[in-house]
Amino acid sequence: MTGVHTVRTPRSESSDQHDTGIAVSVISGAVFLAIKHFVLERFRSGTLQNLCKNLDAEAREALLHARAEAWYPSDVLLRLLHAIFDKLVDRDLGRYHALVYDATLSAMRHSFREAMTLGTAHMVVTRLPNLWQSLERSDTIVSVDVQGGVADIRIRRCAASEDRLYLQAVLAMLRALLYAATGVERFVTLKRQTRHGIQLRVGGLG
Repeated sequence: MTGVHTVRTPRSESSDQHDTGIAVSVISGAVFLAIKHFVLERFRSGTLQNLCKNLDAEAREALLHARAEAWYPSDVLLRLLHAIFDKLVDRDLGRYHALVYDATLSAMRHSFREAMTLGTAHMVVTRLPNLWQSLERSDTIVSVDVQGGVADIRIRRCAASEDRLYLQAVLAMLRALLYAATGVERFVTLKRQTRHGIQLRVGGLG
């Protein structure tokens, strides 16, 4: 089966009106709520408060008091991911990837259950542009090209594309989404990474 699916996520009202080739984005408050829930569920009492001590005021407010219907600058999420990397996994990239994977599964069980009903891996990847749009508002362009059971996923105009923690978060979340929907682990590999975007590959779509 062959197909190309592309979505440009809606630009936030506060985004820069000049075309710089890089998206200015905001992230759904549901993401911050999911992270808070996971930290409280997974780690011992006091971990959330200790994590907050390593956040600036804006990131701390988003983590502690995010509203699902609100939108927060994407760099706030990035600062939170870096604090998690520093304080919860001792700067171990493998443990960080595993933590994001587990946090994504937790979020889908508690907050994003509809993602677990997508059925097949092919359906997951073809719906990815729309799923992305539900969590981020920006000029980021997400496209999926499926050829012969292999999907090439392109995320363009992405401000954090060169950040290694952002990349690992995207890889882990996509792996978790595929597993939650299908019950089968699949490899998600990095094909290309540039200042303006990321290209990933998923095989075994049948």
